[in-house]
Amino acid sequence: MTAVKGTGQGDAVSRDDVAAQTRQLYAGIHERQITEETSTRLPGYLELIDLDVTGLNCLDLGAGSTARDAIRLISAGAASVALVDVGDAWMTTARAELERHGIPAERYSLVDATGWMAGDDGSRYDLITCSGVLHHMEDPDSALTNVNMRLRPDGHFYLMVIGKGGLVRDFVMHTMRDLYASDSGFRSFMDGDPDAMLGTIRAGLHGLAVDRDRPLPAAYAQLLDLLSGGLDVDLMLTLKDRVNSPIYHEYDLAMATHLLESHGLRIVQRVYTAPQFTNIRAILEPVYSHPERPISRLLMGSGDLHLLATKAGRPH
Repeated sequence: MTAVKGTGQGDAVSRDDVAAQTRQLYAGIHERQITEETSTRLPGYLELIDLDVTGLNCLDLGAGSTARDAIRLISAGAASVALVDVGDAWMTTARAELERHGIPAERYSLVDATGWMAGDDGSRYDLITCSGVLHHMEDPDSALTNVNMRLRPDGHFYLMVIGKGGLVRDFVMHTMRDLYASDSGFRSFMDGDPDAMLGTIRAGLHGLAVDRDRPLPAAYAQLLDLLSGGLDVDLMLTLKDRVNSPIYHEYDLAMATHLLESHGLRIVQRVYTAPQFTNIRAILEPVYSHPERPISRLLMGSGDLHLLATKAGRPH
């Protein structure tokens, strides 16, 4: 596991502070994703995994304000979902999203992760999901210990974590995060409103085309216009996710396998999902869905990991 830190906050902070900072960051991102109607651009995994969720009692660890996975699980026939995340500030937005999608209140519960991590209420689940959350945790081992304890003997665990390596990923996850930690001007830009970020970048690209000692050839000017048009608020929110988050662990498949196995969990399936982007990242959609291709490995390394696991003692 490679831990990528660099919050630019200076002194070390406690684990609770890291969790609170992370939750605060994602509250803003998720609420804007809801407004932009981009919270569901990531395709679901339920149609890809070898598991029928009909009638299952589920838990979504790190559910977030969008309640995206809980909505998908219940819509696919799950009996119930416990949504778990840090604190209670996220619950109002999550409840509103569940209600907006017609999810009855008796089909879900909203749970503060602090209490969930601290003790065992005896509840056991058929499926626990943790999508895009474990890589932000100061102590992923404690989370996985809880996952194993709360899974039924024949239960499943779905995990999504960010991959490791590749030119694009290393630039964002290392170069940009290092700059965020060391450069106050860049940090101020990244902490700003996503609309303002978008406007600043577009103005900079326009300046490359017009603020010149000699005219730019028309074809290159058109290329800059195309690039500018391919940027949007959703891309700015993704950059905030990658750069501003206090902690971002990176994994390749071997690392994720070792981590899960050390907590009694065995991978039974890896699935490949392709985000449905409306911005310039649409160019990279095949990189996500086919991480084994040479160009995919060059740009994104191991690819993001979408893994279905069971308890290690369960027969194949």
